[in-house]
Amino acid sequence: MDDIENAVHPGGRFAIILEKLETNGKLSTVLLKFLHHRGFHALHRLAAGELAFVDYLPLAREEQDERRAAAEKEACRIKFLAEAEEAERERQDRARHERYEAEQRARMEEQRARMEGPRYQAKIRERELRRQYGLDAFIDPKNYPKLMGLLRNLDKGSRISAEEFLWLSTQDDDTYDCYLTEELAKRYHLIEAKYLAAEFKRTGDPWQAVNASSHFRKCDKPQQAEQLLGKIEISRLKGTKLQSALYTTRGGAKRDLRAFDTALELGHRAHELTPRDFRPCTLLGAVYYEQGNCEQGKTWYGRAVERGFEESQVDNELKSIFRRLDSDKQDAMRGHLLSLDPKRYQWAKK
Repeated sequence: MDDIENAVHPGGRFAIILEKLETNGKLSTVLLKFLHHRGFHALHRLAAGELAFVDYLPLAREEQDERRAAAEKEACRIKFLAEAEEAERERQDRARHERYEAEQRARMEEQRARMEGPRYQAKIRERELRRQYGLDAFIDPKNYPKLMGLLRNLDKGSRISAEEFLWLSTQDDDTYDCYLTEELAKRYHLIEAKYLAAEFKRTGDPWQAVNASSHFRKCDKPQQAEQLLGKIEISRLKGTKLQSALYTTRGGAKRDLRAFDTALELGHRAHELTPRDFRPCTLLGAVYYEQGNCEQGKTWYGRAVERGFEESQVDNELKSIFRRLDSDKQDAMRGHLLSLDPKRYQWAKK
């Protein structure tokens, strides 16, 4: 009976049966039926008194051999089924993995084809163009085609009309700002500057150099404006208005390059030539403020207003100058402005 697991486990049926047989006790009908139904025929006959122990042992060993053979066969069957189930699971896993890989390849191929398609590439170029010129914010759908057309033209170096430039700077409402970003404005002014500089070279018209220099300054390229104007001998030109415009424009470029003394000299020359023109006055006012001479700056901006310069334009220029100053000059200009008009210049407060 040693092949029977837990055969002598206390409280188990086999333990009860073996204990009774060991003590020559009689088995109940229930236990005898249990042995018969379980196939322990030799033990059943021994318990029923049909066999002597010496005759029982050979029969019991035969049954044990049969049980062991059956158990081994069952173990092999279970092992075979387990291996078959494992193989099936692996096959299904491989099939699922292959389907997943195939779906991924198909999806990637579809995505690649879509990304290489003209419509997708056009969207990518538009997105990059918008990001390049700071137009990631909301764009009114009704304005989108026109805006993208202007962007593409400016990006490839083509000029746009003054009306189109004005449209860029005025299209706004409560949900979005105008489309004329700093990057876009600089691109526009650079294209205009290059065009007008070429026109100056072609025609020799100094007014083209004046206009080109103005655009160079607006796209933060004062050095190119200085190089262009430095080729012109202003004193030899006829017409005080033209000479004044050239001195003023070159003075502005010198101001941008921080050559303040030269800028002041050019500004005063321009003012002597055209004393009723506000432009030399605004140049002188700006330079004096940037030098820290607030009283002189105030005086010259006052003269500019007397000659037609708008008060609102003065405020805009003062804000721009204030932002560019170092902290010491800012403190001085802040005190100066707030002493003049605390309400008007409240933006200068800390």
